[in-house]
Amino acid sequence: MNSYLKSMVHGTRHINKQVSFAVGMSKKFGTLVKSIKDADIDETVQDLISELCSNIVLEENAHEDISYSLGKKKPLSHTDDIFQVLPAALQTQHPAIVPRIRFKDEIYYSKKSQTAKTRNDSTISYVSGEYTKYGNVVMFIECGGSKYAIIEEIYLEPFKLDINIRQAVQNQELHRYFASKLCPHIQKVTGYSDEKCLTPIENLRKKCILVQLSANLTFLSYPANLMEHN
Repeated sequence: MNSYLKSMVHGTRHINKQVSFAVGMSKKFGTLVKSIKDADIDETVQDLISELCSNIVLEENAHEDISYSLGKKKPLSHTDDIFQVLPAALQTQHPAIVPRIRFKDEIYYSKKSQTAKTRNDSTISYVSGEYTKYGNVVMFIECGGSKYAIIEEIYLEPFKLDINIRQAVQNQELHRYFASKLCPHIQKVTGYSDEKCLTPIENLRKKCILVQLSANLTFLSYPANLMEHN
């Protein structure tokens, strides 16, 4: 967020006005681009505008239930283990690996495309039948005009304080909360599924945070909102 704000500021005086002007101006870009694209102008100019302003148009459509493939696609090899996860009907439709997917107002990464070592962007929550589940996106697949996520399910249990910590706490007021669920958005990881599952992109719900404290202790945080995650 700091790097984004810094790009809006060009000096050290009247910074608040500079930021507010830049934000207000950027809000008008989408409408301006659409008005130019819809105008009766040369096709070459329209193509140039579309190429330069593709990200702005995506921002305008971010809340629609439309998914976009981001990054260079490459064919999924028949020898890849993930190929066997696909149903036979999809295997014949030339499936391709997609590095990233934009759906609604979020960009989802797969483990294969996420190279940053300081953060985790491939852990998500998703809907499976009547249940909300959690997992790591191994990769995204596009075939037959549809997009899918290959997910490694994460098994969880509610977060609880260690018994030694409970006994050490002397404050009786705090003991009342021990009976309730502490930190409901944090759960302890107990394991991972051996088999991968396939789910449509439309079933993705929210990015989560996977925090590994040690080799044997990992927690998953399901943020209450996107701002908390960011």
